[in-house]
Amino acid sequence: MLVEMIEQLGMINLVLLIVAVALLVVVVLFMSYFRTILSITHFAYPNAKLRARGVRFIHERDIEGLIECGSVNELFSKVDKAGTEIPKGLKDDVDQFEVVIEKAMVDDITDARHSAPEEIKPFVDAWLLRYDVRMLKRAIKGSIRGLTREQMNGTVFPVRVVDDDLIEEIINSRDFQEILNVIKGTPFAEVFIGRETEEDFFIIDMKLDRYAFRKMRSTMLRAETEDQSAIKLFVGKYTDIMNLKMLIRGIHEGVDSDELGEAMLPAGRELPEWKLEKMREARDIDEALVELEGTSYSGLRKTGAEKNDLYAKERYLDTMLLDITSNMMTQYVLSVGPIIRFLMGKEFEVRNLKAVARGIAEGLKSVDIKEMMIVKGVE
Repeated sequence: MLVEMIEQLGMINLVLLIVAVALLVVVVLFMSYFRTILSITHFAYPNAKLRARGVRFIHERDIEGLIECGSVNELFSKVDKAGTEIPKGLKDDVDQFEVVIEKAMVDDITDARHSAPEEIKPFVDAWLLRYDVRMLKRAIKGSIRGLTREQMNGTVFPVRVVDDDLIEEIINSRDFQEILNVIKGTPFAEVFIGRETEEDFFIIDMKLDRYAFRKMRSTMLRAETEDQSAIKLFVGKYTDIMNLKMLIRGIHEGVDSDELGEAMLPAGRELPEWKLEKMREARDIDEALVELEGTSYSGLRKTGAEKNDLYAKERYLDTMLLDITSNMMTQYVLSVGPIIRFLMGKEFEVRNLKAVARGIAEGLKSVDIKEMMIVKGVE
């Protein structure tokens, strides 16, 4: 049959066919290589910018310098010198210090979004939505307690979706039903369907987190192929860890298994739906955590087991999440790795700074403050 084809096409045509196929292979290989080079080029500037800015206070060596401060004013001065502008008139006001560093974090993330490649901006937007949700929760809780915006001391501030007008409307609402009417005109309305009283707020709280997560998860489908695997890895591990935190907290609070299931996130990377369902039905936390054997989270069961220390378990999970993103920064150093690490690192940095400030203000020993830190060792 081959001889017949050669006779039909002629030797010249056969050679041309071979050359055409070879050129097609070269073009395909070149396009793949070109996409990789283009991706590296897109991330070169934003990643360099993030590395220059850095996230200092998630490293043990930097945290120790803060813990040893003799006063909160000395702490404020050190944080200011590290690059976060702290108003000179703040004095000993730890509450306002927390507001300042939270706003600075949101500003830093917003700035990182501006310089990020277009294909990654939806992921950063979804990350910022988590802070919109945080502000929404604070505004609702403040309104329920009858606080004015002035009495909330700046702890509620606009991010992206939650703006000043929405905050004002919620805080000025006379009751929970009026809050619900305000929410109806926002993207968050679906979360509040079927929840009519403020007694439902524990479930609403978790369902708002679920709403923000869904938005973040959807960005996996819109990312470029080269970035999808990194975002998928992060979102999968993040999902597992958030579910474990909600699970142990929900079991501790005695939340009904079905209601807890409504609030928890979909299956993540290592914990499928059937395993999460089995864990929700456990009689206590220890029984639930038995199901983690064979996963990378198995160490959670022993952590804080003697005193049933929920904080120790949450700290274990948070440290694991920081380690995961730190490893991703190396694994995906030329693409989205540094951005993911920056986003997660800033969140833990703010938490560390809040804990140090509170610890110093309350006169805690250095060793006790250190126990509260979420830190990454030398990389």
